[in-house]
Amino acid sequence: MGKPISDAEGEVNKAIKFCKYYSENYDPILPQQVKAEAKKHVFVKYFPIGTIYHLAPFNYPFYLNFKGGLPNLLLGNTLLARNADSCPTIGRIIEEIMIKAGFTNG
Repeated sequence: MGKPISDAEGEVNKAIKFCKYYSENYDPILPQQVKAEAKKHVFVKYFPIGTIYHLAPFNYPFYLNFKGGLPNLLLGNTLLARNADSCPTIGRIIEEIMIKAGFTNG
């Protein structure tokens, strides 16, 4: 894309920190009890909403794919990622990383 190496390294490091945060702080989405009126119990449960179409802009193509994609994948949604035309190999690199991390195709 033409980004300086130092900027690209910073973007990759930011993506790594983001992924580490989710790996250390992610709890499966289980029913959670919330405060309610006396003698009543209210639970909130989150469900996947389906397929997410994620558009990643050209300025931070690596990091923004993780920022928008990873939380949705962890919630059980399917992710279709579309990268900017100016950085086509980013999509393949991220796909390889996701497969190595255990996410399956489909």
